[in-house]
Amino acid sequence: MNKAIIIVVVLVVVLTATLFLFARTEQTKIREGLVILSPLGNEEVSSPFIARGYVNGNGWIGFEGQVGTASLVLDGQVLTQTPLVAKGEWMTAGPINFEAVLDFQIAGTKDAVLLFRNEDPSGGFPKEFSLPIKLKGIQGETSVVSVYFLNEQDDCQPSSFVSRIIPKTQAVARSALEELLKGPTLSEKRMGFSTSINELVEIQDLTIENGTAKVDFSDELEVAGGSCRVSAVRGQIVKTLEQFPSVSQVIISINGETETILQP
Repeated sequence: MNKAIIIVVVLVVVLTATLFLFARTEQTKIREGLVILSPLGNEEVSSPFIARGYVNGNGWIGFEGQVGTASLVLDGQVLTQTPLVAKGEWMTAGPINFEAVLDFQIAGTKDAVLLFRNEDPSGGFPKEFSLPIKLKGIQGETSVVSVYFLNEQDDCQPSSFVSRIIPKTQAVARSALEELLKGPTLSEKRMGFSTSINELVEIQDLTIENGTAKVDFSDELEVAGGSCRVSAVRGQIVKTLEQFPSVSQVIISINGETETILQP
């Protein structure tokens, strides 16, 4: 009899705890509607840095290609504010990915707040979320480049890009391609980005002359797949290079060969 009572008590405790945790999770989900993938809370960031994440409803919505703004707040003062740019489809009830590049100028390391704000187009109360972070003074000159990956809405051509921060260099086109060959980061993968380019691909040569970029890759670029994947590989390379005003045409080769490569 005592054993049966103990079992019943244990079951009641477990059930109560489960219901409590479930309710807590649901309340958190309803209250926020916003997932920040980077930076993390209290993470130290240097200028510039990239904020990434997604909104999934619950009052956080996309509007005209944006999902609100991100502001850096230090000692109650706004250092900078920038739009949260939607990556991919924004007219959807499902998750909407976003990205924002923020820069600042301070000396030393200071505690700050990254404030996410989403206005209600119908005039209701805006949604806000504050993330504590640490700002670190500028550590050398940098550039921001665009890298084209495939997202969940794409078929055979990349339609959107992610931003990457690189050390400032004269060879910015090569650096952008090197970022492309690294593939998507963990946070970018969580946003639904992927690549059709094989691993271990190396750039053997890159020249830009009279608007034409000629880029030669190692054997690893050759793909095994249908016409869709071949088109995606070419699209990722071409669009990443064509972001630069000096490039209007791209010629891709593997070990110097241009005619027989990247065939379906």
